Amino acid sequence: MALIGALALFGTSLKGSAVRFYTVDQYLARQDEIGQRFVQLQGAVVPGTIRYDAVALDLRFDIEKNGQRVSVHNHGIKPDVLNDGLEVVADGRMGADGVFEAERLTVKCPSRYISTDNKGKTADRNGPATDTSGQGR
Repeated sequence: MALIGALALFGTSLKGSAVRFYTVDQYLARQDEIGQRFVQLQGAVVPGTIRYDAVALDLRFDIEKNGQRVSVHNHGIKPDVLNDGLEVVADGRMGADGVFEAERLTVKCPSRYISTDNKGKTADRNGPATDTSGQGR
C-alpha cells in the first residue's frame, strides 16, 4: 500500500515539474495562463538587439516569432555563436518587468547546437562540453 502511495506522489510531482516549450507567439498568446512558470522559449534573435557587457556578464537581446517579440536577459558568458537571426531557446521565466529572465540559452545554427549553463561551458553535438571560461575546469 505504501508503494502505491509513493508511486502516485512521484507521478504527481513529475507531472507538475515538466518544462513546457513555447515559441514566442505561442507564449505571448498564453502568457496569462502560464504566469511566471519556468518554460523554454524559442525565437529568432532580432537584428541589432544584442547588447553584452563582458565585465558584468550581462546579456540582453530580443527574440521574435511570427511578428511577436520578447526581450531576453541572461547573466553569464555570451555564446560565441549568438548572432542576429539565429534561433535561440531560452530556459527561464518572465520577470515582473516584462523581460524574460533566461537561466540557460541554446543557440541553434545549421552546423551545431551550442548550450550555455552560465558556468562558461558550451556543448557541441559532435563532442563533449568545451570549457570557454578560461579557468581550465
